[in-house]
Amino acid sequence: MTPQETAKIVYVIKATYPAHFSKYTTKDYDNMIQAWTAVMEDYTYMQASAGLKIYLASDTKGFPPSPGQVIDCLSKHLGDQTLELTNTECVSMIRRALRNSSYHAEDEYNKLPEICQRAVGTPRNLQEWAVLNSDEVETVVMSQIIRSLEAMRRRMKDDARLPGQIKKMIDAKGGRPKIEEHNTDG
Repeated sequence: MTPQETAKIVYVIKATYPAHFSKYTTKDYDNMIQAWTAVMEDYTYMQASAGLKIYLASDTKGFPPSPGQVIDCLSKHLGDQTLELTNTECVSMIRRALRNSSYHAEDEYNKLPEICQRAVGTPRNLQEWAVLNSDEVETVVMSQIIRSLEAMRRRMKDDARLPGQIKKMIDAKGGRPKIEEHNTDG
């Protein structure tokens, strides 16, 4: 968003919560616009406006939103659908992938949604699990996968909220492991 678009968002917030902003100076508004612009850099005006509308429609406490709350509203309603897959749905997809993974683990891995890929770790894990006793897969491996799915879902949601500049900085420093590097050997 541009600073001008952010100013529109800020002034809607000001109009909605006038008591909270009654002592704000021009400098306070300039700082607020600058902060919101930095945090909302990856969002269009339409997205930010939609997130704000969602927040305003559900606000029962009477406090103005922070940028993170607007992003959270937007993420919940317009977020990545693969993150909305239940553990049961993911486990079912992984079970299907295991059936053909003795010889075609790479292909099966590539067919999985990203959250399932992250939970599995590598195609090699699929290949190793495919040759295990089915009781071991259903108890030990699947419980590990479910724990990993929950952790990956939280991490992916948190990562999705990061501003683009922060993502680039983390990636440049090598602080974010690639899917291939994540391993849940079981």
